[in-house]
Amino acid sequence: HLPGVRRKIGPVLEVMMPDVYNFYPGTPTDGSVVLPHFKTIRECREQTAGKRVWYMCQAFSNRHFRNGKSTYSARYPNPEEMRLELYTAVAAGANGILFFVYNDHVTYLDGKLRGEEFDWTLVDQWGNGNAAYDEIADFGRKIVPVMPSFIDAEAGDFLKTTPSAGHELLIGQLRNEYGTLIIAVNPTTLHEFDGQLDIQVPPDTRVYDLVTMSEVKGNGLKLRPAEGALRLVATPEQYENVAEWINNRRQQMEQGIVDIRRAELAAAGFADGKASQEWLDAEKKLVDIRRQFGQINRHLTLPKTVAKAENDPEYRKLHDRLIKYSTRYF
Repeated sequence: HLPGVRRKIGPVLEVMMPDVYNFYPGTPTDGSVVLPHFKTIRECREQTAGKRVWYMCQAFSNRHFRNGKSTYSARYPNPEEMRLELYTAVAAGANGILFFVYNDHVTYLDGKLRGEEFDWTLVDQWGNGNAAYDEIADFGRKIVPVMPSFIDAEAGDFLKTTPSAGHELLIGQLRNEYGTLIIAVNPTTLHEFDGQLDIQVPPDTRVYDLVTMSEVKGNGLKLRPAEGALRLVATPEQYENVAEWINNRRQQMEQGIVDIRRAELAAAGFADGKASQEWLDAEKKLVDIRRQFGQINRHLTLPKTVAKAENDPEYRKLHDRLIKYSTRYF
């Protein structure tokens, strides 16, 4: 994340993995702290010998301990901020996206050992997600199957794009032998984009939506706060190839989920993949219990709760007891 270091080591790297964490207590939540990441990713592409960037998104809140007191160093991103992180990274030409951290249930992240406590992460110790995690899942279903077709595409400004008057969009473009992919991102977390996007379309090409897998008629564009749209400018033949690959990847992802579930049931003794109703009822109860533990933990790690609890020696005992009982239970 240090520009000077990137410039020095980039020429000998195949892949660069910048981790730019900007969600601090008091920083604005309108998306303005995310938008500079577009330029950072583009610079990393140019500074890296392999022209490949795996962008690391902030997915944690944490506290640092000093003199017996904790200070909040980072806040957890809200779902719209996470959405903007993901679409901004794609628009800038990131070849991969990672997240820090999945959870802190590993010894080297123990706050007692390193003076840093991660309170909120992508999932808690019981596997419960949150609204930001749901945004990643939605992005995974819609966008991840698209990107392998453009993973080593050239980034630049190839076609003229014009948003409707009075509207702003963050525009990124990627080009390879399959056409020009335009990623248009609503740059704010506060309101929808409901306007137009005019695209300079070369002769013999058309515009296709790679989320809905359909030809785009007209120039109207509607986006949720912080959401992006993927428009491919290509010939019909180019689009047919790309569409087939994307649909195949989506089917493979769906089948992968089915296979994971069958493996879970087989491990539980249901070789035919059909669990008994008794087992399904027990599974649901276990999920509910995990959720309850997660809700208690989220309450205990809210900033206002922690601030109050630091003056109460019983708080740490209560939190430790929660983890202990949960460990015993599961």
